[in-house]
Amino acid sequence: MGINRTVRVDDDTTQVVVNAFERRSRDVGYNGEQAESVDEAERMLEEKDASGFGS
Repeated sequence: MGINRTVRVDDDTTQVVVNAFERRSRDVGYNGEQAESVDEAERMLEEKDASGFGS
């Protein structure tokens, strides 16, 4: 058991910060995704397949 996916919630983040979060997540072996609300993050985590670079 471990982390394979995380979602960061922040509705006012620059693209530079988003890219850094995704890159650092990938570097340590999991998917780091961005959501604008907790509801959106929960929906993303309930999906079976991760979207983006890790899928």
